Amino acid sequence: MNVTSKAVETLRTVIPAEDLTTGTVRFYMAEGCCGPSLQMGLTTETPETDHLFEVEGVRFSVDRDAQEQVAEVTLDADETGFRLEGYIAPACQTDN
Repeated sequence: MNVTSKAVETLRTVIPAEDLTTGTVRFYMAEGCCGPSLQMGLTTETPETDHLFEVEGVRFSVDRDAQEQVAEVTLDADETGFRLEGYIAPACQTDN
């Protein structure tokens, strides 16, 4: 996973400094209506199985189940929020 400087800058503006200092931005898979979906959140507890890395002083972790999903993904941000460039979300299947 790659993280742009703009994404780090945005994280620093939307997450209180003390939370960002003690926390880790974590990516993980959660069950959704169409199957597993990638989620992002702030945590103070990181499982040993997560992949850990740091970008410009901000700590990140990726859950073991999400590592393949985000291997070639870039977290970026602009005035509309965060986006995962290169991430292909699972599509809902319908029986028509």
